[in-house]
Amino acid sequence: MICDSDNFFRLFNDILTSMSRDWRNCHTVAFDVRIMTNKATLSHHCSMLIIGVYSIAVVIYVSVIMEFNSINSDSGRGELFLKMEFPFVYEFSPVYEIVMFIQCIQLLSNAWVIGMLDALIITLVSF
Repeated sequence: MICDSDNFFRLFNDILTSMSRDWRNCHTVAFDVRIMTNKATLSHHCSMLIIGVYSIAVVIYVSVIMEFNSINSDSGRGELFLKMEFPFVYEFSPVYEIVMFIQCIQLLSNAWVIGMLDALIITLVSF
């Protein structure tokens, strides 16, 4: 089934609009405000947990690859975090560290974006 992106964005906009309308209308009853505030707090904690778990997974992955590289340093060729082919030689000292640092930043940013999207989906479905 092919998903039409306009329908998806329209549906997402409708969901956010109805959530905003609910927040505006709930200030009349104190019970509703407390329930919505508790749900928002729970959603925030779940989001931070998901993003934190993904970040920890990246840190563990990076540390395992670095440990593997230090054990196999006698071969002369270190493994990158992400398997890539470059049009230049990256095995030498300053270039290798720069490439590894950029790949680490790339992995962390990917983890944060995927964590935020997962948290958004879980929040919209669960709460």
